[in-house]
Amino acid sequence: MSSKLTRTEELAAKLYFNEGLKPKEIAQKLGISVNTVYKAISKYRAFAKNSDQAPNQLSDGKQLNGG
Repeated sequence: MSSKLTRTEELAAKLYFNEGLKPKEIAQKLGISVNTVYKAISKYRAFAKNSDQAPNQLSDGKQLNGG
């Protein structure tokens, strides 16, 4: 697994955690598969867990709304 998120992965995570969109909605909005959205969410969680940033924040510092 890469040590950082791609732009699409980070955007998918932001839409999921910050905006509260469902994976199907994110997939449609970004033009990617639902499976890719789930992978991006999983990768974000692993990235946040293994990085020095708080696990409930995205790189822009916004708080997550759950998850």
